Amino acid sequence: MEPPAKSAQPPEHPSPARTIPWLRWLLALIMAAALLVLLSVWLFVRSVNAPLKALSEPDIYEVRPGSNLSRVASDLKGRGHLSHPLLLRLLARWQGVGSTIQQGEYRLLPGMSAADLLGAMVNGETIQYRVTLLEGWTIRQALVALHGAEKIRHELAPDASLTDIAMAMELGRNNPEGLVFPD
Repeated sequence: MEPPAKSAQPPEHPSPARTIPWLRWLLALIMAAALLVLLSVWLFVRSVNAPLKALSEPDIYEVRPGSNLSRVASDLKGRGHLSHPLLLRLLARWQGVGSTIQQGEYRLLPGMSAADLLGAMVNGETIQYRVTLLEGWTIRQALVALHGAEKIRHELAPDASLTDIAMAMELGRNNPEGLVFPD
């Protein structure tokens, strides 16, 4: 018997797309994941730069001593200013400033974003209160003016002795008169 005759045409090779169908799926999956990441980043940036909610007029928010960013974010959500406190914490972590917020009172202004507020809290841009001390006043007169000022935390009683005042100021002497200037 004779062997079968060879055909003149080369054997048909399957196309690369048919031999590796999983490659198309892998490429589609990678592209979908990349689009999802880009969309997530866009939504995150948009959210943290959007104005704070429920803020039609200026408001004051106080970061108390010992407060952390999680507590601040939760408080702001409770006051209706943040929808998603996690975004503020993520922004702080991304910027590496999560544990560097400073205590004090902060003015929340209409149009202010969560990113703006975080920047203010990290930089310590607190509300400043003015107290006028006149040149020539004694320590006792200065203390009376400070005790009468709004929003100042008092650590000494108004009738504290000069020695107590000097010790609180860590002067190394018993009488602070003449050492404090209104500058």
